[in-house]
Amino acid sequence: MENKVNIFFFEQLAGELSQDKYGMLSFQYNQEYIAKNGVPISHSMPLTSINSFRYLFTI
Repeated sequence: MENKVNIFFFEQLAGELSQDKYGMLSFQYNQEYIAKNGVPISHSMPLTSINSFRYLFTI
């Protein structure tokens, strides 16, 4: 089972954070957010439409 949550940054939908059944977290920027010149939500997560960011955490 995968859990998903929308991430808002300055009241704009910035992307989606998801967690897979193994606890792996990933974040994907929303295409409209990128197109509207949104700002990165973190210095370690630059705006990109190609890659999602994956982190291994257990929650």
